[in-house]
Amino acid sequence: MVNIEMLQKQFFSKGKPVVYNLKCGEELLIYPILVDDWDLFEACYNILTIEKNKTPSPEIIKMSYLKFLLKAILPMGSENDINDNHNRLYWIFKLCCNTEKVYPIEIDDKSNLILIFDEKKMIEENINGSIVSVEKLVEVEKVITEKEFDEIRKIILFQNIPNYDDTEISEDVKNLMEEYFRLSNGDLQPVTLEDKLIFLGNELNTTTDKLLNMTYREFEKRFNIAVEKMDYVINKTAELSGNVTFKKKLEHIIYKHKTNKYGQFFVDSDIVKDTIDG
Repeated sequence: MVNIEMLQKQFFSKGKPVVYNLKCGEELLIYPILVDDWDLFEACYNILTIEKNKTPSPEIIKMSYLKFLLKAILPMGSENDINDNHNRLYWIFKLCCNTEKVYPIEIDDKSNLILIFDEKKMIEENINGSIVSVEKLVEVEKVITEKEFDEIRKIILFQNIPNYDDTEISEDVKNLMEEYFRLSNGDLQPVTLEDKLIFLGNELNTTTDKLLNMTYREFEKRFNIAVEKMDYVINKTAELSGNVTFKKKLEHIIYKHKTNKYGQFFVDSDIVKDTIDG
């Protein structure tokens, strides 16, 4: 599988498109999502995150993710429905790879995704939407295999969603975590993209237009650190005044200790044992 840590250093952190070499011999550029396109990406990326291995069907569990889409998900709707999975898949690759068309098809009993970058060229080659000639279609543009689709899917999710985590957890634990966050947040209203744009615009003394052309990854990280900085300055000022004492030492907004994302939900077994023994 792809090395996400390496891609993070080489491409993600710099806002550069990931260069991915396909088995067909072509090079694929995977671009980071801009703030201006985030709403559309957010509405579509769940086509890449369906938990197929939690289905009761052994046949589906054994499938690759691309074959699962082709056999079980895409046939369920209509390409004319704007909210349909066909359109979600199309927009993901339109936004991330600048494609004009995507065709999930079977070639030699294996699932493939054909990317068309020049629709005019496709028409000139006498290939229409019904795909009369698979061989001709493959010659036109780029072919993504099942294994490559898994890697590209992973790149797109880690590239554009800060702190994305693909760790598999049980449904019971997932429900407990969601309930924990629901109780922790109480009646707080969700922060909208508009709220973030206004807040960060004020912090950076810049306009919404300039922020919209920023990659969403950078935008989200800038927003989070601006909020953390504000909280840190307020708390540090209160602590230095001598009027407030915190149970834990305030952690710096940059120099932080390593943490486990799930540490707040689980206790080490040795701690439990010591507690029981005590």
